[in-house]
Amino acid sequence: MILARAHNRAFQVATNIVLDCLKSLAFPQMRFRQDEVQDTRADSCDWILEHKAYKSWIDDQHGLLWIKGKPGSGKSTLMKRIYKENATQENIRLAFFFHRRGVQLQQTSIGMLRTISHQLISQSASARAVFRAHYNEKKSFGHYGLDWEWHDAELRQALKSALVVATKSHAISIFIDALDEASESSAESIVAYIYEVNEELQGSARQTRICFSCRHYPIFSLNIGFEVCMEKENDDDISACIDEELSKHIQAHKRQSREGDIKVLQRQLSSSASGVFLWASLMVPIVAKEYNKGKSLKHVLVKLHRAPPDLGSIYEHILKTIIDAEDREDSLHLMQWISLANRPLSLTELRFALALDDHSIHDFQNSVQDSKDFVEDDERMEQLITSLSGGLIEVRDHDGSNVVQFIHQSVNDSLLK
Repeated sequence: MILARAHNRAFQVATNIVLDCLKSLAFPQMRFRQDEVQDTRADSCDWILEHKAYKSWIDDQHGLLWIKGKPGSGKSTLMKRIYKENATQENIRLAFFFHRRGVQLQQTSIGMLRTISHQLISQSASARAVFRAHYNEKKSFGHYGLDWEWHDAELRQALKSALVVATKSHAISIFIDALDEASESSAESIVAYIYEVNEELQGSARQTRICFSCRHYPIFSLNIGFEVCMEKENDDDISACIDEELSKHIQAHKRQSREGDIKVLQRQLSSSASGVFLWASLMVPIVAKEYNKGKSLKHVLVKLHRAPPDLGSIYEHILKTIIDAEDREDSLHLMQWISLANRPLSLTELRFALALDDHSIHDFQNSVQDSKDFVEDDERMEQLITSLSGGLIEVRDHDGSNVVQFIHQSVNDSLLK
């Protein structure tokens, strides 16, 4: 009886240490980006299952796969699909989706390390033992957050050691998305760490797989592993997406040529997209708007031929032609707040931030609510954001709260050039 009680107390102490360790690693936004990435349409990205590089990666005992592509080519969506495809009861899955538009921990290596360590501890008893030892040593200095923090170097070593022991009993798959959304030096450092981990796991008895995605820069080529280039593979997915969106946007009126016109526009948009989903999704509403005005197909095609070929030029086109001239100063202020804020702003915060603009403040005002341009509620602010940004800014909901962000990191990159 005494031994049983002692054992139970020891077990409870060990459990509490693990729970405290998990709390010290966790942060609220760990899964935000992964959750907000759109799931693939029913048959979208099916090509990856038959792709030679992907099949080789699946069959390799210790495979490394790089999903590379232009901005807006669908890398994150494909990564989420691959992540779901690799779900088995025996397989431990670890994932981190970098997010430059998010909080600091969403765009740094320490955020990645904390997230993946948290996931590994949650799924592997042997990994828990490794981190429990590290946590016990750390907590001797005092309380987490007050007396000590986790650091990059120590987490790299702890995670690598924990992965080695965890692979003795489990197959492990690691997914790291959007490495280009970490800083350039961080991205190169993380790739070097991925190589280290992959090398360390070569001797493990269980299968280990690592998959990461990035633009063509700042990483140029892999010396090991397999590569998939998005814009060489996604033409059919883009065509299907364009066809679906055109059918939604082009009005179902009595124009007899509608169905045939949609097919012509779909072919032209698909060939002009050059493997970039985002370019196509931005162009569809512009094309549909012209067609819905009653313009001839020839006129719409001429307009489409004149459309900028790259995302940066498309953003410029939207800012200069889609947004009303009288709204451009307000649009600029909105873009500045979103682009330069230290962290993502909520709708409420943005309402007050815009009201603080120097042009809107006068001596007779007692508060920002007295500003003539103050937006009184979040619902109207959300409508205003759409019109002032030309659709380049979106509102995302997370666990009952909201954040305002650009629709894609490339929008911010273009504005800061």
